[in-house]
Amino acid sequence: MVKDIEELYTDGGAPIYLQVVPFWSGEDDIFNIKSADDANLLPNLKEVTIFYDEDDSILSDFQKKGIKADWLYVVTYSRLLLNSHGFYLEK
Repeated sequence: MVKDIEELYTDGGAPIYLQVVPFWSGEDDIFNIKSADDANLLPNLKEVTIFYDEDDSILSDFQKKGIKADWLYVVTYSRLLLNSHGFYLEK
């Protein structure tokens, strides 16, 4: 299954976070990706969009592995949409 993952997109508003930590406030870094070391476990990973972290080197660490990487706040969206899982933003 992990061999099929091509993109990681962290979004604090996604329902999965509250399923993992039901009362998560979003004010800590519990879900921040802090390292690109385990990217090799996802052999087809092509892109990551991650929560901002104080260590800017993580972006270049992913890029050195051939993975496009950017901070979540840099992504631009064209419209807010609604589906059966709730609201989401379309790139």
